[in-house]
Amino acid sequence: MSRVPVRDRAAPKSIRRVERWLVGVVMAFLAFVIERAVLHSIKKGTTTPKPPEPTTISGTGTDLTAEL
Repeated sequence: MSRVPVRDRAAPKSIRRVERWLVGVVMAFLAFVIERAVLHSIKKGTTTPKPPEPTTISGTGTDLTAEL
């Protein structure tokens, strides 16, 4: 005897799948455009990247502390 699992909600409709796919594509495009704008700004010299600050971690075992 095989039992079919009962779902709490209905399967997504095809229009919902297309909508999610389109939202993903648009978000990826916006991220690409923003990243290009930031890199262009850095290369142009109007924005300077923040230099990384070293973090010192001291301690032993589970007793660790981070010093900025």
